[in-house]
Amino acid sequence: MYVAITPIQDPDNWIAKRRAARMATLTVQALERANETSGDLREAFQLLLADRFTPARASNLLEDIDGLVKVGKELRHNSSRSLSGGL
Repeated sequence: MYVAITPIQDPDNWIAKRRAARMATLTVQALERANETSGDLREAFQLLLADRFTPARASNLLEDIDGLVKVGKELRHNSSRSLSGGL
């Protein structure tokens, strides 16, 4: 556990900065997952156009779409928590 040598001078400011840093990290992680998923969606669309879209790929596509929905919910949740001041 980390303990500061001296007391924090402005605890409210420290909390706000810590919250902003944590939310930024969560947002970047969610956007990275969304970027990966969008690549998978693009590949599935190309397979569909080439008439090589298989039932297994359809299942994967549904998982990818579910992943994007989860990312969207996570970003919305993180945004609302940031605005409301929750951790």
